[in-house]
Amino acid sequence: MVSIGNEIYANVWAPESLVSDIHIGTLRGHKKGIVDGTFLNRAPYFVTIDEENVIFFWDMITLINVQTIITPQKFACEGIFALSNEIFWAHGRRFF
Repeated sequence: MVSIGNEIYANVWAPESLVSDIHIGTLRGHKKGIVDGTFLNRAPYFVTIDEENVIFFWDMITLINVQTIITPQKFACEGIFALSNEIFWAHGRRFF
């Protein structure tokens, strides 16, 4: 489980673990607040997007950023969701 709260990092949790081992780690790398994140279906990857539309791909086994995409800031990002293991969609108040 990953928690995001408009911070520049996301926390990774394992609720099935013992109480003292519930926090697994932190995904760090964004310079602006993270606005949304999603798992890429059955792949072991998590995608986050921040206020400046910078997209990070995280390997959830190692908790390491494996790819960063810097997009032109044509709209304010409101969220992101996965269409498949290879395709995701970042959206604003309206879908573009």
